[in-house]
Amino acid sequence: MGPYTLLERVAVRGRCELFRAVRDGEGHGQTVVLSRLLLASAAEERAREQFAREAQLAAGLRHPNLMRVLDHGLQGDLPYVVLEAMDGLDLERLNRCLRAQGRRLSLQAALWIGGQLLLAIQAVRKKAGGQRRSPALAHHGIRPWNVLIGLDGSAKLGISGLRDDLDAVQPGAHPANVASELAYLAPEEILHEHPPRGEQAEVFSAAAVLAELLLGRSLFEAADDLGVLLAVRDASLDPLGDEATGWPEGLHDVLGRALARDPRERTGTAQHLAQELAPFTMCSDEARAELVRVAGEAYQAADSEAPRPAPASPGSGQSERQRLSDYQVCAKGGQLQGGLSQIVAAVRTGAVDGGDRVSVDGEAFRRVEEVDELARHLPSSTQLRGAPFEPLAEHSIADEGIPRVFAWNAIQGSDGLLLCELGSVRKEVYFRAGAPQFVTSNLSSELFGEYLVTRKVISRAELDMALAVLPRYHGHLGDTLVALGLLDPLEVFRHIARQVRAKLLDLFAWTGGSATFYPDVAPPASAFPLGVDPWDALNDGLEHRLSHGLPHPLIEGSENQRELVRIEPVRAQLLAAKLPQDVRLLLTLLEKPTRVGTIREILADPTGRDATRPLRAIWLLCCLDAVRW
Repeated sequence: MGPYTLLERVAVRGRCELFRAVRDGEGHGQTVVLSRLLLASAAEERAREQFAREAQLAAGLRHPNLMRVLDHGLQGDLPYVVLEAMDGLDLERLNRCLRAQGRRLSLQAALWIGGQLLLAIQAVRKKAGGQRRSPALAHHGIRPWNVLIGLDGSAKLGISGLRDDLDAVQPGAHPANVASELAYLAPEEILHEHPPRGEQAEVFSAAAVLAELLLGRSLFEAADDLGVLLAVRDASLDPLGDEATGWPEGLHDVLGRALARDPRERTGTAQHLAQELAPFTMCSDEARAELVRVAGEAYQAADSEAPRPAPASPGSGQSERQRLSDYQVCAKGGQLQGGLSQIVAAVRTGAVDGGDRVSVDGEAFRRVEEVDELARHLPSSTQLRGAPFEPLAEHSIADEGIPRVFAWNAIQGSDGLLLCELGSVRKEVYFRAGAPQFVTSNLSSELFGEYLVTRKVISRAELDMALAVLPRYHGHLGDTLVALGLLDPLEVFRHIARQVRAKLLDLFAWTGGSATFYPDVAPPASAFPLGVDPWDALNDGLEHRLSHGLPHPLIEGSENQRELVRIEPVRAQLLAAKLPQDVRLLLTLLEKPTRVGTIREILADPTGRDATRPLRAIWLLCCLDAVRW
């Protein structure tokens, strides 16, 4: 390729394949490593541009913890990059080898690798900061497969993932690479398509890699990609707590700060994290000696191991009978027959409930709630029938409004189901610790597939194709869309999050109906948790309601000269609640009667973009019966 002869393929890392190579005409000259895109990625123009850009950025970097670029060029329109040859293996293969033997690295060896990784990140950042008028340089590829462990015990970060602020490509943008990306993305990268990626995201990724070394397995393990993304989004650190008993005091806290969900609360820089880890890294010579030994053993094992079989496609272990099952349902509205996708849609919209009878492939009729692939889609309100659940409170939405119900659930930290009904429309909101966690609806237009078609994410024909093979993927539309190559896991995750949020916000525009709260009712097995702060959800809901021209009766038409004052004594629940900063400021301000005009001035958005900010704060305190005129 170019002026190089490829000798043998030595590895596949991310979306690239690596070859041992020599420069033409040099005979037995210096061996190098040539990296090029896999064919699937090479077909994408954007992937080729990104790969070539990485080579250009890396060419100017020199640091003992960064792989050195010797050359780069084009073969036709296909880019390649030539790297220094390094005897060793990547961290992913090392971890895999150790797990197969029931082993893991010592604490000191893991911390030493983490320290070398942080030095590499600092070198990238320093290079960017040291050049006048140069674009900001960052590393978006901090992944185990991109960390090389040498047989001499050295550790180097590869060039894949180097970016500057001229490159808008986001991590995980390439489906061929996304599976190896998910557990190392920062929460803000999952939640936003174009996140403000500062050095805090690199700190999170590096800490996730270090945690994996300490645990001997991924910190964010789950049964599927969606589960991994949920664990990362929520920065679920329970596995660290299980291991921390054997760690030096303070190490768990250092990792916890580096893995904070909110980047504003996270360790700010790689240098800062390295300084915090330094007291725990005492034996670098012993750590490197251990790496020499285990890397050598793993290198030999990797050379001799048989090729791993390709993973079975989802559903390949199912019988053909199960894939093509036919369902007959005796529902109260009449007979229904069809495949799994049609029956699931009927269950989700309420046309079929748990007490209806169903026959699968002509077998004896059973209750729908007894058939696993259908029962998981039953709304909990269906399961309330005949169950020992009693409503705790019933509200008229016309009189009190959804905002009041949400506000009191937040104050009380309620767990349970809020069943909202307006005519034939039913929505169910599941709360945990006062925060809305999941929303389901019986509107066919709010089914996930219809949502995607309406927003032109997929076509009607693509949805029909996915529904036709849905049984192969256990009735999971998201998994089906990924398997068909229509969406990647990160896209599915973001679309589900948007759709569930849209169903929730729609409730705030209701002007009638009823809302009944059932405590301690768990969400269905298929629930996608929102992972939102209760006050953020309420604030968004109030903004949505105001955008529909539906203000609270108490503040509708209020003039700037009218005065508000808080109701004394302020309830202890209200004082203990983690109210938004604006609301807590207003509660303090209203210790004395204060004009609405003054409130508007004090709480006004400095940017001028959020005109309803003062009204939302007033409204929330009205919902909590905390103020009066």
